Amino acid sequence: MKHEELILKSAKSSGAKKAEMLHGSLFVTFTPGFVDVLSKELKGVLEKLLDNTIVKMYNINNGEYAYDFI
Repeated sequence: MKHEELILKSAKSSGAKKAEMLHGSLFVTFTPGFVDVLSKELKGVLEKLLDNTIVKMYNINNGEYAYDFI
């Protein structure tokens, strides 16, 4: 399975309502509720999944996050 597929699958498994890859970044929308917890949990999952990769997380607006991989 390609990295992109694994990333999207991880996002959906972590409670994302919507997830898409665009220009190498992951954009995720979480359903209202425990957005802060879910977004941080997804960051941790992605860091474990992608060994030797730094994951930067940005809160775009209410419930929407972007994740960059460095």
